[in-house]
Amino acid sequence: MQTSRRTKNIHLIRFIIGILLCSTIILFVYMLLPDSRSETGNNDHSILSVSTISGAEELSSTVKLPLADYEVCIDAGHGGHDIGSSKGERLEKDDTLDLSMKIYKYLSDKGISVAISRTNDTYLSLQERKDFAEDSKCKLFISIHRNLYEGNSKINGAEAWIHSSDPVNAHSLASSILNDICSSNNFDNPTFDNRGVKCGTSSDAYDNYAINKVSMTSMILEMGFITSPYDNRAFDNNLDEYAKIIGDDIIDYLNN
Repeated sequence: MQTSRRTKNIHLIRFIIGILLCSTIILFVYMLLPDSRSETGNNDHSILSVSTISGAEELSSTVKLPLADYEVCIDAGHGGHDIGSSKGERLEKDDTLDLSMKIYKYLSDKGISVAISRTNDTYLSLQERKDFAEDSKCKLFISIHRNLYEGNSKINGAEAWIHSSDPVNAHSLASSILNDICSSNNFDNPTFDNRGVKCGTSSDAYDNYAINKVSMTSMILEMGFITSPYDNRAFDNNLDEYAKIIGDDIIDYLNN
């Protein structure tokens, strides 16, 4: 009887030791495997903001982006102490952020991966914006702006600026966007006049704005003149529709 009990105790001890060994091996193997949850967590950015990443009002050139490729990069022009153009209390930096965020949301809701240069009133240098686009490895870079013509409030309309070499892809997309946002058939309210696609800069057709000196298809989209009451009304009354139309044209571009 004692021998039988001793034998049972030995089996029990062996069983417990076996369980402990198996648990130790499983734990060891688990620790060796890469933690896929933390990796995807680092890359799963539904919105990408340099200002959010840095946490500083004035950004350094050492901003690091997540290791991910984005299809589109939207740049909200100006920001922080760089107000852009203005008319009274109306500031270009505010208008560009409003429209850029709406474009971002529309594209994101459609399943497009979007990087956006800023989501708040933060300053970015032109070089930081270019680096941001290059590091995001996007296929398309669109910088949203508003125009200015001092001394004549009757000058109005939307236009796009592309590289001086007049690249086919940029010209085609810019033309589509301008035609669609300037067509009265697409709106219940009056919209912009179409000033067309332009190459280079306003002072030199062979020079280029910094934003267009990047490796991907790029453009500066001037959404009307902030000095034009007509354009300001069009901007305010059609903002959601502008974001949708621009978003749809971007999606068509990516699909083609």
